[in-house]
Amino acid sequence: MKIAMFVETFLPQINGMVTRICSTLDCLSNSNNTVLLFAPKSNMQTYKNIKIIGVNYIWLKKVHEDMKLTIPTPRIFKELNQFKPDIIHVLNPSLVGRCLVFYCRSKKIPYVTSYHFNVTQYLDVYKKMLHPIKYAFFWSAIYPIAYFIGIHSINMSDICLVPIMKMTESLKKMGCKNKNIQVWPTGVDKTIFSFNNYNKKMRKRLSGEENSKLVFLYVGRLDVAKGIYNIKPILDAFPEASLAIVGKGESRQMFEEYFKGTKTKFLGVLKGKELSEAYASADVFIIPSKIETFGFVVLEAMASGLLVVGANCAALPFVIDDNENGFLYHPDNPKEAIKKIKFFLNSEKLKNKILSNAQSKTKNMSWEKATEKLVQIYQQTIKNNDKEYLS
Repeated sequence: MKIAMFVETFLPQINGMVTRICSTLDCLSNSNNTVLLFAPKSNMQTYKNIKIIGVNYIWLKKVHEDMKLTIPTPRIFKELNQFKPDIIHVLNPSLVGRCLVFYCRSKKIPYVTSYHFNVTQYLDVYKKMLHPIKYAFFWSAIYPIAYFIGIHSINMSDICLVPIMKMTESLKKMGCKNKNIQVWPTGVDKTIFSFNNYNKKMRKRLSGEENSKLVFLYVGRLDVAKGIYNIKPILDAFPEASLAIVGKGESRQMFEEYFKGTKTKFLGVLKGKELSEAYASADVFIIPSKIETFGFVVLEAMASGLLVVGANCAALPFVIDDNENGFLYHPDNPKEAIKKIKFFLNSEKLKNKILSNAQSKTKNMSWEKATEKLVQIYQQTIKNNDKEYLS
């Protein structure tokens, strides 16, 4: 099977979307399928054995450091004509996705979209931050365009994939009429993330102390939309605790100032062994985001043996079973999180139950299985497409 995949973000950027894309490509590259990847233009020409076609883009840096809007050019269609794909998959469709709708119809190629995060919800967050007059044109033009293009492309696709079925509600509110929506499962690499990766030196690095009693951990973008500032009241409630923040982002300096005077370490980006050791060497993983749509870091933390405490918003309630494999709390009520963490720390029975259930949840969640499901969806979509044009 020949698969043309279009993405709006890719390496060297590091985010949940890139994690999904790379993990999927890793599995597809080891299969009998051939992939051609279209990604925002960079110095990368290949990934593993997969050819990358660089696509021109508009960088919406003021909105989000990772937000790039790819632009349709003749080269895209030239490459597609040469490649002759059996199926085209567009992740978070934008301007290019809109054009591909017509290309796929004219070539009778199945068109798959996948909806991974609510673009307009992100824009709403940043709209409150940027100057309303200075960026008036941006909000009056980009916002409705992003909204219309995304929904139109999804409505016109043969199938729309979502990471969790709950996101269909969000799509319907936005005007989605596509009835063929399926879940593209999430995975976690258990060969990397495990409680066996505990490292005493890493724990000292996370806390800045030789014998730290309690280490909180956050992994993700340093972005106001992630609600990181909501961790501070929780940290303040535990005098013996320290906080390690792993990741990068344009808001780092602001958060460094905000957490000044607390036992907080900013470690920047960690990868591979270092990241797995950071997870396994902490005690409690906190994810305060109100707009989380993946939950990859939650699964990585669970696989690493941490208590996970997350905001009861977006995708997190569908990854975290409250009081079963972790805790949920209202993001604007840190006292709820504090109460639950204290209960966990003081109850060996509850601790064993939650950590055991967390391990069980991640046990059978692999990227291989998630990609097998994706390939099955591709094959069925191609079959349905053939029947449609033969009938």
